[in-house]
Amino acid sequence: MRSARTIVFSGCCLLLAGTSGARPQSGIEWNARTAEHLLNRAAFGGDEAEIQAAVDAGLQATVARLIDRARGPGKDLHPTDGLLRGEFPMPQAMTSGPDFDPPEPTLALITDFYPDGGHLNKISSIRSYASEWIDSMLAGEDPLRDRMTIFWHGHFVSSYDQVQDARDMLRQVAFLRANALGNLETLVRGVARDPAMLEYLNNDINVKAHPNENWARELMELFTLGEGHYTEDDIKESARAFSGWTTRDHQFYFARDEHDYGPKTLLGVTGNLDGDRVIDILLQREDCANFLAGKLLAYFEGTAPSPERLAKYSSLLRGNGYRFDDMLRTLFLDPQFYREEIMGNRVAAPVEYFVGMARRMGVHAPADILYVASALSGQRLFAPPNVKGWAEGFSWINTGSVMQRSNYGGILLGEFDHDLDARGIAAQEIEHRRRGFQGPYREYLGLIAWLQRMHWDESLPPAAGLDGARDLADPQAIALLVETLLPVPVSQETVDQLVEVTTTLREETGVAKTPLLAPGSEKLLEQLVHVILSLPEAQML
Repeated sequence: MRSARTIVFSGCCLLLAGTSGARPQSGIEWNARTAEHLLNRAAFGGDEAEIQAAVDAGLQATVARLIDRARGPGKDLHPTDGLLRGEFPMPQAMTSGPDFDPPEPTLALITDFYPDGGHLNKISSIRSYASEWIDSMLAGEDPLRDRMTIFWHGHFVSSYDQVQDARDMLRQVAFLRANALGNLETLVRGVARDPAMLEYLNNDINVKAHPNENWARELMELFTLGEGHYTEDDIKESARAFSGWTTRDHQFYFARDEHDYGPKTLLGVTGNLDGDRVIDILLQREDCANFLAGKLLAYFEGTAPSPERLAKYSSLLRGNGYRFDDMLRTLFLDPQFYREEIMGNRVAAPVEYFVGMARRMGVHAPADILYVASALSGQRLFAPPNVKGWAEGFSWINTGSVMQRSNYGGILLGEFDHDLDARGIAAQEIEHRRRGFQGPYREYLGLIAWLQRMHWDESLPPAAGLDGARDLADPQAIALLVETLLPVPVSQETVDQLVEVTTTLREETGVAKTPLLAPGSEKLLEQLVHVILSLPEAQML
């Protein structure tokens, strides 16, 4: 029997269903719903088979599998030797075919993403790595590592838009990925010497005669202590300590003659401090553990922790040497991680949304499509919007962004005009601009042109994997469909509304009698899934 509660979501009501029943001694009722919750938050969701496998394995074994796969260096996702030699191979999808002459909107799609649009060879290496990375997410090879890499990518922020060097950006993300579940000291010391970070925050020009404070400020405000736990004098002294930390030939370089060797005072500690000693001081602060524990709890739970919960995990981090694998293992085995008010109540970021959607639907989408769809929806890998990274939660969602996500989801199912030629695309763009419309329409047309060149014509797998339900009537088929495709439960009222929508779609598509999940109603099913992807519930994890 299910209990339910309602929350307000952008003017709509979202019904979140819960289960009741006896709980085991762990305090966690391990079933399909709690298993899916764990996979939604610690991975990129799962299809019915993966959820059932987690249920059968049990909570302890499922958590151990996620954690153990994410420890160690992980799979190398890019031919870094070639990068070191300055080789930037173009992706196959961009170079194949006898008429490699992308329509202008396709070039616009690429060059609008990157301000140095003429350097397509360098851009392609970013896209190539991103595609391999998303392929890893789709395959579920190492999902927790991938989730934590995205977290650190939005925490220790650098952006290709400012760094303008693919090698440095790829090395940075590769470093974050290799140490995603390691310890904070390794991460902070690593990014403090990372060429992309030094360039992004201008420490490469930090010299004793003219100290640059950008890195010193963000190290404390965004990376370790959080705002309000230091003074302007602390920033100035820290900047002096990091003077001379620069780059040479895409490597960290300590310019001894540009370092300030004088005495400095930081957070009450006085001495001839250098950058490493500054990091020592910051990591010893209780504020540091509070800041990191709070940010990780908010990321995985979707809500700020209570003071008691923050104190528990802050103490855990300090006590285990800031090892994040230990913290996450404790978190995923904590009954409070499965409390009713957080299950299904976290807005999915674009990468989570598109990767999770493709996995649940069983659509074998090229990773490039998901990368571009995520970028156009606000989360462009290798280019967070500012030094604070991507804003999480409900900031991802408004009326326009929900429809935009739905449209790109529809594209994954082949819901676009395959016959629209380059001239027609250009005409649509001209008309769009003539009418004064703003937004990502140009990029949207560019994506369609690009997909046409890839001959993309995906359709939803037969019966969305529900082969045993082909003869169901619409109400039962829709109930089963939303349970399979959506990451959170929906209300009966929502199912009833979808039944009405299906009646209209049957008239429009001419599929009057064929059961929804049976062969012959593929176009109807694709359009209905497109509608489902625009539901508030589709945006939540």
